[in-house]
Amino acid sequence: MRTNHYDQPTAYAIVATIDPNEQVRRWGWEIETPIIGEQRSRSDWRETDGLKFESDPSLSGSECECECEECYHSCNCDNCDRADYLDHCEGCATNEVSTYDPVMTGTLDQWARFLERLEDNWSPVENWGENWGGHLHIEARDLTKRQAVNVVVAGCHLIDLAPNWFTGGEDNYNDRPDRDRLESCVRGEVSPYHTKRQSWISITNLPSEPMPYKVGDQPDGRKTTIEFRVFRSTPNRRLIEFRALVSRKLVEYCQRGGQIYWLTSAKSFEQILTTLGV
Repeated sequence: MRTNHYDQPTAYAIVATIDPNEQVRRWGWEIETPIIGEQRSRSDWRETDGLKFESDPSLSGSECECECEECYHSCNCDNCDRADYLDHCEGCATNEVSTYDPVMTGTLDQWARFLERLEDNWSPVENWGENWGGHLHIEARDLTKRQAVNVVVAGCHLIDLAPNWFTGGEDNYNDRPDRDRLESCVRGEVSPYHTKRQSWISITNLPSEPMPYKVGDQPDGRKTTIEFRVFRSTPNRRLIEFRALVSRKLVEYCQRGGQIYWLTSAKSFEQILTTLGV
């Protein structure tokens, strides 16, 4: 099989040719970093329109650094143990950005300025104690459980072969999926929800039975996605777009009934991407 050479510049060149008006299988992205709050405060509403900012206290380096009396006091009331933050701490506690609604096209042009500024002020996530996530969600409500598990199996082989620039390296809280549990899901013994969420690729958001979907369908508020959790956090728009392109191609390949033998027997990252038609 003839393969292409998928280095980082080539990947960016590929996504640079994506038609920003052409609709694709809808998807979502996340960036986790402690500097999100700071960047948000520097941006105007036009740059952040459509973005959702959140605080995840489970991430290292996410502790509020305020020294105000409201944050640091000695009482033992129930409110002191709560996981959320006081309103005035929102800025320093904000550590995740994503979109309110799924992205309907293959590009992130709408947020190019915000991501450019974030990249200009980026600090390696390793500086904060662990590798933070750049999770991707791909709409997959129309997949059978067998097809969804095929995405996971083939996707894990892809990750094994992928260069570091594509994945961002390993994290310390997502594991390789439990194949026995996934096969139990295919047999109907457990639902997708009861498979392991903290996996490289997770199907816990999927419905128990496939639902109709076609490209262009507007979001209905339900999260029915396969989540690619293995990617490390990055502000690089082209890298996010390329990761999403590969992930969408994998989901679509399996949804069409493509044989995963050709993916799981591949010897290189290039062979898999060529098979997927990237």
